[in-house]
Amino acid sequence: MEKFLYHCERVLTYVAVLSIFIMMCLTTADAIGRYFFGRPITGAYELTEKYFMLITIFLGVAYAYRGGAFIRVGILMDRMPMKVKVPINYCGQIFSILYGAVLVFASIQQLVRTLRHGTTLASLPGMPLWPGLIVIPIGLILMCLLMLKDLPRVKEGKSALFQDETPTL
Repeated sequence: MEKFLYHCERVLTYVAVLSIFIMMCLTTADAIGRYFFGRPITGAYELTEKYFMLITIFLGVAYAYRGGAFIRVGILMDRMPMKVKVPINYCGQIFSILYGAVLVFASIQQLVRTLRHGTTLASLPGMPLWPGLIVIPIGLILMCLLMLKDLPRVKEGKSALFQDETPTL
């Protein structure tokens, strides 16, 4: 199961990196078109905002979790004895999993609402909004599964939620 989760994380991370590259190229082409030729790319801003940024952020969230990139209050926790630190870390890990599950549920509800209403982009009326929203629960589900997998590792302090930043691909 662990290898499967890491494989999924790797694939989603590469898709997020590709999204950054496409976003960078689209923004550059839009700026060149706007300032040199007076003809911006229609919908470039909305595509960036509603698709590429969501892909980059939410497909990269599992990588950020495993790399220890989440916010921690290290100055306080470093000074606590281990018998106090471990229960607090368990509570933090469980709260993070539950909060992630709430976000998954809410993002799925938003996706269903968008599908039901047939919402499209304002500048590109034929372009549906739901493909950009579908990546949110996908990334959050993977992050929650990685957190759940890490729950037994909290006791040894090896959960990615409480480690220093060391991202690996």
